[in-house]
Amino acid sequence: MGAIKSFIDSLDSSKAEYNDQKELIEALAQLADSKAEAFSLQIEKNIAEADSTYNKSLPVESWIDTTKETHAITTDGAGDLVKQITDGIKKFVQPSDSPKDKDMNIIDGVGSMLGAAVQAFLGSGSASDDKLERMVVYLSGFGVERLDFKVWKRQITGSGIKTKVSQVTVFVAVRSAVDLSKIKLNTFLILYGKQLSAMGYDDTKLSEAIDTAKALLSKFKMGDHAGSNEIDMRRSTRLLTGA
Repeated sequence: MGAIKSFIDSLDSSKAEYNDQKELIEALAQLADSKAEAFSLQIEKNIAEADSTYNKSLPVESWIDTTKETHAITTDGAGDLVKQITDGIKKFVQPSDSPKDKDMNIIDGVGSMLGAAVQAFLGSGSASDDKLERMVVYLSGFGVERLDFKVWKRQITGSGIKTKVSQVTVFVAVRSAVDLSKIKLNTFLILYGKQLSAMGYDDTKLSEAIDTAKALLSKFKMGDHAGSNEIDMRRSTRLLTGA
């Protein structure tokens, strides 16, 4: 309830409508927390079922980072908080201590794309209840990351409370390392296309590019990666939910 709890504490308790406002916002905070928990479980399930008969998304070998946020957006400060949330998404995709090199251009692009999508989502329309969800896979240095995220917003329609809060939002995300030992050659060629291009392979060197990709992929399948590599879901759940 973090950020929303801080907002409740900022309300003016001397005003007559304080109790009504406090109860309504606390109810919204509980709803946001419930959404965050539900999103956490949904992402966990999607990752656990990856590369199965009914879920053809890329499997992961471990979780790298998680985040779960709830926010109350005030009517007069909506622009500032939307910027804060979208900036937070960009930093989550690319942590502040990440090395700055040419590979970061890809990650910068992913962060900017997602930030723009969320900014447009939070600022769009007047739907009372809406959700945005994405799964993105991208190069990170010499590895491949998967990002699962869900954003939910509830527009406030009651005139009494709308003067204080215009929107409540939830953002949940998980960054994971893709398990390259379990993917096939065609998928690897798509994922590693930019790396192969940087190594000097183009359309005139297709056969050589495929041979190089096979050799690289075989390295990812060597050693411990060739065996079972299941995620510890209990540990993952604790990371995401804090439970």
